[in-house]
Amino acid sequence: MGRLARPIGSVVDDLLAHVGADARADLVAEDPVAALEIYFQPLGIKALSDINYGGDCSVDGYYESMLDDARPWIFYSTNASDGRIRFTLLHELGHHLLQTSAAGLLDDIDVIAGARGGEAVRIEETICHQFAGRLLVPDELLEEVVGQGPLLPEHIIEMRTRSHASWEALVVRAADRLARSGAVVLLREPGTVGFASARGLDVLVWPRGSGLDPQGPLSRAFGRPQRAVPDVYGFGLPFSCQLFCDTAYSEEGIAVGVLSRKPSNGGLSILQELPKPWEQQNQACHWCNGERTEGWCENCSGPYCETCGNCGCSTLTTLSKVCPVCHMQTPFRVGATCCRDCE
Repeated sequence: MGRLARPIGSVVDDLLAHVGADARADLVAEDPVAALEIYFQPLGIKALSDINYGGDCSVDGYYESMLDDARPWIFYSTNASDGRIRFTLLHELGHHLLQTSAAGLLDDIDVIAGARGGEAVRIEETICHQFAGRLLVPDELLEEVVGQGPLLPEHIIEMRTRSHASWEALVVRAADRLARSGAVVLLREPGTVGFASARGLDVLVWPRGSGLDPQGPLSRAFGRPQRAVPDVYGFGLPFSCQLFCDTAYSEEGIAVGVLSRKPSNGGLSILQELPKPWEQQNQACHWCNGERTEGWCENCSGPYCETCGNCGCSTLTTLSKVCPVCHMQTPFRVGATCCRDCE
C-alpha cells in the first residue's frame, strides 16, 4: 500500500523547522543576502541585472546546485523592489533546503504530486511560495487583520500597509489563510496574471503573464470593487475551475483578487463545471486548423495535431495572447502579429 499524501501545509511546517529562530529574525528584518551567507554556508548569493530564469520557478531568481562543485548558488534579479528581492531569496532558500538538509521532504512532494495528478516541480514551487510567505508574514498579523470572517482583498491591502512584506509574500500567506480551497491573484496590469497562489485546487500554479477570462471580474479589477462574481481560475489551463471572485484596487496601482468556492456575500454556492480542452478528440488545431487526432500529450492530456504536431500545451500558450487589433484573447498563427480571426 502506497504512502498517503500529506497536506502541503504540513510539509511547509517541516521545511520551516530547518530555519532557526535567529536566522528567521535576520532574514526578515536585516539584509537577507548577508543572513543567507551567514546561516546557510556554503551557499553563495549572486545579484544579476539580467537573468535567464528558465524552468518553472515564478520568482525573480533561481537556485543552481550543479554549477559549482564547491557551493550551490542563488541568483536573483536586481530589477525588483527590496520586498520582492527578499521574497525571491527566501523562496530560493526553500529550494536550497529541499536539496540539502530537508531533502527527505522530496519524497512527500512526489507523493502529493502523484495523488493530485500533477508535476512534482509545481508542488515544490507552491511549497517554496508558502515557505517564504510564512517567514515574512506572521500568523499574528493575519489573525488580527482577517479575524474570523472570509478573506477579502481589502485585508491583503491592509496587511501591505502594516508590514514590510512584498505583495507576493502577502498573496501566498493570504492564500494559505483561506478557509476553503481557493486562490489569491495579484494583478500589476490589466489582462494578465502578475502572481497567484492557490490552495486545494487542481491548478496550483497559474504562471505570471497568463491571460484572464475576458468576461470575468479579474479582467475588470482595475475598476470598482466586485463581490462574489464567478471567474475562471487557471483560465486556458487544463483543470481550470470556476470560483467566486472578490476584487479590490490599491493606492499602489495593484489589483488583488480573492477566489473561493463559497461566495463571500453569503449567496448561493452555484458554480459552473468547466469543459476540459481535450473532451472532444477531433477539435480543430488553433495553429493550423488541422484535427487533433494523433495521440495524447502526457503534460496537458490533450490530443496532438496530426498536421503540425502541436498539442494542447501549444494551444494554451496562444490563448494567453491579446490581439492588438480586436483586443481579444484569441489564437495566433506562428509568426503572426495579430490573431487568426483578424488576419
